[in-house]
Amino acid sequence: MAARITKDEFLARAQQRFGDRFDYSAIHYRSYKSPIKIICRKHPVQPISITPEKHLQTTGGCRHCLREKRVESLERELNRQSPERQLERPISQVQRLALLALLLGAALPVQAGSITAESVWSEDDATQRAEVQVPKNSTITDTQCETIQVRNSDRYRCTVFFKP
Repeated sequence: MAARITKDEFLARAQQRFGDRFDYSAIHYRSYKSPIKIICRKHPVQPISITPEKHLQTTGGCRHCLREKRVESLERELNRQSPERQLERPISQVQRLALLALLLGAALPVQAGSITAESVWSEDDATQRAEVQVPKNSTITDTQCETIQVRNSDRYRCTVFFKP
């Protein structure tokens, strides 16, 4: 049987792992596997309910910090220079942001009267993602889809054209 982890021991481990990123002043510690409420100092929107065990094993439990970390990781990947994927010309900041938006699953407006979206699942999913962004009271006139190869896997890009 594992040794029981006390509140003081948990707080010492949390301090060592996260420093001052979280506020532990309002916790009611019962056990290592019972949920506690902590607050992210960077995003104090609402208390985070997480077990002490999961808190120490993950990025801390703040979904806003996790999203920032994912975006940072994607930007780092886009900026990385690799011999196997040398570009003939460097990509601009606008292109970099467009790629980042595609990787995050956002829809990109292409031109007036059209919406483009991507999906890793299917053409139907990409079409549906674009259609939900068409302004109300508009009529869809055409849909064009294409399959794109990205690192040995398919992505589906669909453009929905509409009349206001």
